[in-house]
Amino acid sequence: MKTMRRITALLILTVLLIGTVGLSGFAQETPFLRSYDVQSYVCVAGKLEAADAGYTANMMLVESNADLNSLTSDDIGYIGQSVIEPDGSYRFEFTFSDFTYNTDNQVNNYQVILNIAGEKMTETITKASVISELVQFDLDTPQFGSAVAQIENQYALQGLRYTMLIGFYTEGYKLLGITRADKVTGDDGAFTYQYGDIPQGTVRAKAFLWESYERSIPLADTKEIDVLGYTTNRSAMCLTIAPGLDETQRNFAWYDLPGIDGARIQYAVKTSEADLITFPEENAITAAGTCGAVDVTEYNGLALGEGKEDSIFKHEGDYSWAKATITDLEYGKTYVYRVGDQLGWCQGIYEFKTDATPEDGFRFILFSDEHCTNGSAAAPLVSALTKAVNTCEEPSFIFTMGDIMDLPWIESYYTSYFSRPALKSIPLAAVPGTTHDMLWSPREASLFGHHFNMPNQSKTSGYTKNLGGNYWYTYGDVLFIGIMHNGTGAAAIAETKAFIEQTVAENQDTKWRVLCSHFPFGYGLNTVNNYFPGGSDFIADNGIDIVFNGHLHQYFRTYQMYGGQPVNTDITNTVTDPEGTVYVSLNTTGFRAGSTGRDPSYMAVVGSNAVRYYSTLSEIEGYYTTHFSIASVKTTDTENSFTLTTYQNVCDRTTGAITDTKILDTYTITKSCQP
Repeated sequence: MKTMRRITALLILTVLLIGTVGLSGFAQETPFLRSYDVQSYVCVAGKLEAADAGYTANMMLVESNADLNSLTSDDIGYIGQSVIEPDGSYRFEFTFSDFTYNTDNQVNNYQVILNIAGEKMTETITKASVISELVQFDLDTPQFGSAVAQIENQYALQGLRYTMLIGFYTEGYKLLGITRADKVTGDDGAFTYQYGDIPQGTVRAKAFLWESYERSIPLADTKEIDVLGYTTNRSAMCLTIAPGLDETQRNFAWYDLPGIDGARIQYAVKTSEADLITFPEENAITAAGTCGAVDVTEYNGLALGEGKEDSIFKHEGDYSWAKATITDLEYGKTYVYRVGDQLGWCQGIYEFKTDATPEDGFRFILFSDEHCTNGSAAAPLVSALTKAVNTCEEPSFIFTMGDIMDLPWIESYYTSYFSRPALKSIPLAAVPGTTHDMLWSPREASLFGHHFNMPNQSKTSGYTKNLGGNYWYTYGDVLFIGIMHNGTGAAAIAETKAFIEQTVAENQDTKWRVLCSHFPFGYGLNTVNNYFPGGSDFIADNGIDIVFNGHLHQYFRTYQMYGGQPVNTDITNTVTDPEGTVYVSLNTTGFRAGSTGRDPSYMAVVGSNAVRYYSTLSEIEGYYTTHFSIASVKTTDTENSFTLTTYQNVCDRTTGAITDTKILDTYTITKSCQP
């Protein structure tokens, strides 16, 4: 039996463990998966326990007559891996070209073996089922559209080449942007693209030859597909929840069909699990929202005008954006909500919780540099999100320091990011990344402003149409300030200073003040005086306790700083009533590796003398690291503290599955309680 894929050391270990443990006790007669075949495309999906979330599911295909109790690596036709989702679900997608087939192109019957890897390797859970005879395919017809079919919110297309881009359109407008077929090799590759629910109608798939980000050539060959079984109901796309003005409010943003009007949201206190099935409309409050056309008219300085109607970057008119705010939320409640427009309510009922006593303290998660894409490249982010939420235990919100998307104009990256169920329940605050969310220019962040609904946005400070403006909100006794675009020019610096001063002046009663931006305000590659002249004194004089940033793909924190110098050079994890401000650079949460080209001694002398908790690329071959931090704030009558704990995940480079997590750094600031 000829094996076409290399089997990594980890997967060989999996096979050896299966051979050692055996498969006694598994129920082959009980189906545990669903499989579909469309020409060369096969999908295997199923659901385990929620407790398995974050682990890696390994799928192995072996001949239907193989002895499952004595497998060796030679018996394996294909191995796939999937990170188990928070609800326990998993999905494998593959093509015949991924695994063994015989010379006449007829694939034999295979049985599928599943086991859970990672920390659960010693308690291997293994089940099996047989995929009935897979369909024969023809390697000699590799043109686009030779096989297209709809499978559960997906399209499968055979015959894609590596350099192709696929755009999906419906009813005359593009459905969800483009996807690059970068996971297939050779002329026989198949490819799938997942999308949100749409009305019944006809979908047209169109291919482009990839040349560059600015230009791709449309191919004449297209394929129309009838979408069956859908009603006029549809799900809101890219639905996300964000903090509101304070802990009694929440903001929402989503995508809807083009030309809609009357965006709205409805919410009610949850009384039972049945409210997630049938919305309790009789007890609900409806709030009006705002909406408009997604208007993207320029990328990389290239106007999208006449003659570029087929440009893969043309999003104008493809969707509508919608935003809404709900207010007067009660403490310690669980709410259900749904969104809609003049056509009715979108499918999907979601829930979120409010803190019981936010004035006494709360916890939140910090991310940075997720660099989200779609497909398997998003796996590290999925693992990190699951791990962070489980570790934090009911976080009040998540704050990300930017470079959220790997490229700012690809809508499917946003779709991938917001598809995580947790982001429909946990508020997400964000500042845009200077390099990837807007390519160094706010006008390039054309999609960011449509997808995020931040509170209290300034119409003057840091404002651009595509981003919104600098913003702030309070949660409990903490003031959070988000800087949307910390430019380096004199006018931008003056604008930012004025915004910070005014915001602090309006929130003098807060006990803690946190400043967030993507690009560093100082310390690291750019000293505070080079980037933000007089900024160190200015930030400390305005009572900013802690400054978070991303961008550097390194984790470090400084001493308490004032005037560009450490207030005290004692290395400690706790300080009480300190002077100055601490600066924290967060490492990447996504698939991008940490920086390895910077000498830590350089970081220690460039205006910072940083406490060097550097977290970079793992030296273990085949693994890399992702990171998240958890902040715990306590503001009671007897305790007033801010504790930051930063975690490092060791992840499998192929699957993104977390194999180990450790605490990288802890730091606690304590202030004396005021009488």
